[in-house]
Amino acid sequence: METVGSWNPLTKEKVLKTERIKYWLSVGAQPSPTVFNLLVSEKIIEGKKKIDVHKKKKEKAEKPAEGAAAAAPATPAGETKPAEKTTEVAPVKETPKPQEKPAEPPKT
Repeated sequence: METVGSWNPLTKEKVLKTERIKYWLSVGAQPSPTVFNLLVSEKIIEGKKKIDVHKKKKEKAEKPAEGAAAAAPATPAGETKPAEKTTEVAPVKETPKPQEKPAEPPKT
């Protein structure tokens, strides 16, 4: 295994061995999407940056900055809102404790 570069995220210092990187890519090495984007931004290789490097969080249906009016849309006059679904939780059954049997007198 050969180290062909390093990156310090705190100081943003990058040390890349360009010739060794090009060599390993020429013999079939596959960089991760993040490294690929780094190599493109440093102009070591040509190409378009990969889009799906980081997973994007799912966007919420409504933004909290829109206020409470957006959170509770008005219903037309005369109509009622359907009841919200509630989830009922079944009670947990306790296991019965074993009953102590009275000690039998010794048989004679």
